[in-house]
Amino acid sequence: AGNMDSAVKELETSLSLSPDNQETALYLSSQYIQKGDFGRARELLNRFLIKEPDSFLIYYFLARTEVGDKKYNKAEAFYKKALEINPDWKEALVELGMVYEMQNKPNKAVEIYEKVLSLFPYHLVARERLGSIHLSQNRRQEALREFQVMEKLESGNLDLRVKMGLLYLEEKNYEKSIEEFLFVLSAKPDLHQARYYLAIAYMEGGSPSHALEELNRIPEDSPIYLDALLQAAYIHYKEEHNDAALSALQKALSKPAQSPEPYNMAASIYREMKKYPEAIQTLKDGIQSFPQNEKLYYHLGVSYDQSGNLDECIKAMDKVLEINPKNADALNYIGYSFADRGLHLDKAEQMVKKALQIKPEDGYITDSLGWIYFKKGLIKKAVKELERAVKLAKDDPLILEHLGDAYIKAQRKSDALKCYMKALSLNPKEEDVRKRLEEKVKDLAPFPSN
Repeated sequence: AGNMDSAVKELETSLSLSPDNQETALYLSSQYIQKGDFGRARELLNRFLIKEPDSFLIYYFLARTEVGDKKYNKAEAFYKKALEINPDWKEALVELGMVYEMQNKPNKAVEIYEKVLSLFPYHLVARERLGSIHLSQNRRQEALREFQVMEKLESGNLDLRVKMGLLYLEEKNYEKSIEEFLFVLSAKPDLHQARYYLAIAYMEGGSPSHALEELNRIPEDSPIYLDALLQAAYIHYKEEHNDAALSALQKALSKPAQSPEPYNMAASIYREMKKYPEAIQTLKDGIQSFPQNEKLYYHLGVSYDQSGNLDECIKAMDKVLEINPKNADALNYIGYSFADRGLHLDKAEQMVKKALQIKPEDGYITDSLGWIYFKKGLIKKAVKELERAVKLAKDDPLILEHLGDAYIKAQRKSDALKCYMKALSLNPKEEDVRKRLEEKVKDLAPFPSN
């Protein structure tokens, strides 16, 4: 700051001695802009503009003054005026493109950057900005094309190589994605974010063991260590190694609480293993650290329900609705829980209809409404809602079973058999559901399936 103040004083003295020296005035205005003194910069430049109305440099510095002052419409006008006088001036073109980005006019920015690249094909800033806009607009192929050109011009740019790795990952080109991240890590082994992305690429590419190796290389003092543990837990879980998944999650939970996610994930695995007390305790521990997290309470309610404690389940779901009255999943869970047990059917219907107002196209909530109608004996309404639920949720064994049950009540046994057989073909995980479906198919065996 001291050096800048000294430079400003020298330039002000020089300009007082040569008041018509435009070069000194432009240098001084640039110093004012850097200091954030936009008023003095604007005043000085406008004074010289009267003398030199065709000076593109004055318009250019006026534009930069307005950018600094966040007056982007005025900046745009001054850049355009500068470019009327000097149409191929790349600095003004690129900065105008950036102004368009600040104004949320990506298409205009693209036009400008493409013009720059038609004049200056090796302009890396314009190409990087163009690629980034394509990326933000979800035009991944166009973004990749720009970054590939940049890679040829600047192969050692690690930030660029990371972006390309992520683009290849999104395009499901895992081999190229892995190649990019390996290049980055060969140059900078301690870039932990790149190693995390490499693990994702390995996992998505069908090499979970390689993914785990990379995640295990991320040290405890890394800012993304918790993310690495969660990802490792997820991979173990997908590979049906629940004990290893829980081990990774316990490591995460031994650290100061940063996120409720390890608690939710651990509880889900405990529930799958039918270890309901462990799931409940894990979620209670999470609530101690995150007392307003509705997802923790929701999973607590599910855990209580699966352990056979409906009263505590409803209490937990009520807490979810206290935190967020528009949580459609909690409304639906209470409504379905009542309906499935034949309890409080009017209240269940009211809650599920409220959930459907929030999520009108949700197949599972639509199934709940159909099941409530079934329990009420309103079979025509039940069939209508359950048929819609099957279309919305697609390939859910329990919803197909519900529809089959409604068809039975509607004396449509052939249609019911089709539903039960389709549900069985989906290989439901729950053994009790599978056995129940097998019994229902057996009971309907005399009826043709098509």
